[in-house]
Amino acid sequence: MNWQRTAPRANPSNAALQSTVPTQPAPSPLNTRKISTIQRLLNFFSRDPWLIFLLAIFSVISFLFYTTNFRSELENFFYDTRTKWMPPAAVSKSVVVVEIDNQSVRILETDSLRTRFDHQRRHYLSTRNLTIATSILANTEASAIALLMPEHAFPAADPDMIELRDIVKYDPRIVIGTTGYNQRIPNLGSLPPIFQEIENQVAGFETFRQRSNSIVRELSYFSFRGLTEIETLPTKVAEIVDPEFGAESGTYKLKHAPPQHYPSIKIEQLIQSPGQLMDSFKGKSVVVGYTSPRDAGFQTTEHMLVNTPLTGSGPTNVNGISSTWLIANAIENLTAGENLRSAPELATLVQ
Repeated sequence: MNWQRTAPRANPSNAALQSTVPTQPAPSPLNTRKISTIQRLLNFFSRDPWLIFLLAIFSVISFLFYTTNFRSELENFFYDTRTKWMPPAAVSKSVVVVEIDNQSVRILETDSLRTRFDHQRRHYLSTRNLTIATSILANTEASAIALLMPEHAFPAADPDMIELRDIVKYDPRIVIGTTGYNQRIPNLGSLPPIFQEIENQVAGFETFRQRSNSIVRELSYFSFRGLTEIETLPTKVAEIVDPEFGAESGTYKLKHAPPQHYPSIKIEQLIQSPGQLMDSFKGKSVVVGYTSPRDAGFQTTEHMLVNTPLTGSGPTNVNGISSTWLIANAIENLTAGENLRSAPELATLVQ
């Protein structure tokens, strides 16, 4: 007997039932890839709970780093450490400081009728001696001359101011600036009439307003008088030395140097023995300013002593250096292109 396998006949009722059951769509390759990747990560971290803990710590640190001032504090720490560990190796070849200190003033100011005092009865250098020193410097081959003076050391009604103004007027290398962060010279809201003819050679107010223990790490490219934007004294000097110097907006970080980095000459030496010093200024920027403190009084925010990363924070009358050295530092940075620049955003993200 021959047996033959016959195909089963389709049941019409079953076929109708099967046709009504919805079919599930096949998962797309992209979704499958996402699910498999997440599963791999979960499997990877589930092997060791420490990995989850470290990932959480990293997330918290990243959040605090970019949403609080921790980042700026860390940058300031590395900035200060770099400044202390990497001081300039050589003496400056581009800036000379003419110091107005207590000894120089005592030697030069013998006329009690012409002497002016600060609030603590310390002598100011008379406008007459400042004019003599400026006249001597005008006959040197200096590339630029910055007269950096306290606001109250400029009596606008002094007859010697006319001669000083005329020297500045006919010598485009000379700029007058103040050491404070208040108004223009003197402590007024507008420029005194005697300086209006040399307005382009009078720098705006400087850059350290606060009477505090903070450290000065950066200075502004610009300061303001009303709605008119003008350069600060270091920027002005940089433009004199290099006419193609392009001042940027915002601030620039200083590459600090100690006062010993800059060759200095006492102002009484300049006035008493000018012939021996003429070659000392050739091709250099000259900064004339007080290196001994003067009290500006309670009605001004003038700040003659400042803290730097080299001095550390603390009372400026104990640790601070004269702002004359700070301006000399800024002038050297800008004229030599040595001021520090911010790192690119990519480097900041990586750190």
